[in-house]
Amino acid sequence: MENAISTKDGRFFTASEFEALPKEIQQTYKASLLCIGCNDVAWFRSATKPTAKVSRGAHFNSHHHQGECEHRTSYLVVDDGSDAGKSVDVPVPAATDYIINLGDQSGGVIANVDLPPIPKEGFVTPRGGATGTGRGSSYETSVTRTLRQILSYLKRFPDFKYSDKLVEIYSESGQLKVKGEIKDVAVHFDDISPAVDDDRSRLFWGLIVDSFDETYGGIWLNASDSKSGLSVKVFADIRDDFLEAFKIKELDDLQGVHILLVGKLHYTGRNNKPVIFCPLVNLVTMQKYRERQI
Repeated sequence: MENAISTKDGRFFTASEFEALPKEIQQTYKASLLCIGCNDVAWFRSATKPTAKVSRGAHFNSHHHQGECEHRTSYLVVDDGSDAGKSVDVPVPAATDYIINLGDQSGGVIANVDLPPIPKEGFVTPRGGATGTGRGSSYETSVTRTLRQILSYLKRFPDFKYSDKLVEIYSESGQLKVKGEIKDVAVHFDDISPAVDDDRSRLFWGLIVDSFDETYGGIWLNASDSKSGLSVKVFADIRDDFLEAFKIKELDDLQGVHILLVGKLHYTGRNNKPVIFCPLVNLVTMQKYRERQI
């Protein structure tokens, strides 16, 4: 996509004009871009380096409301080869309750594992789910598959956000992180509000349009300013694991992804900005996309 407009000041950009801006000016505009045709959220991709195996010119991109748009010059497919997840007007498929327990001693996606009570106050007895200890392949597959299905259903089936299916998520130490029905615990970035700043962990999900290094070694992932202006903060101590887990070679690869994570929302800073804090790599999933020309 060659052109985009900023909600910040109504400024119109061509991709070459945007690339020529000083980096610090680019940064102030990246989270405010929209497609000039359908007004869906857009993001900027810089040109590849001369030494890159695949050459790519500077351009803007957008999901175009998962539909057709006269300014659409490419389409995006999920990086793992699965369905790109267009929204469909059909009933939500039957789904099980989702129980994810990072601390169980045995595997199984929907395992019923009886464990002795954990005596510490504020802790409960886990009851199975996407289980396993360490970073083994079966553990990773179980947790990832469960979270990925939730994200896929939220994206593809508009009514799934009203589902009464139960979600229970436990940390490796057995602490209950999230418990409730999808309709109460899954919050889209566009739907956040000060009422959600209540120190509760939830499933937050949405589109990332910008990413950059944080001063103290972490990563900032930004949603569009045209929506909630929300940011996700990936803590410095999990930065490397986060990038490795999702095979991220450069931070630009995070632009345009859909992400779902367990975290807490707080409004913070001088501008009272909504921020979701991401402390655990193993309670995050995302859909990365490959771009294909039309």
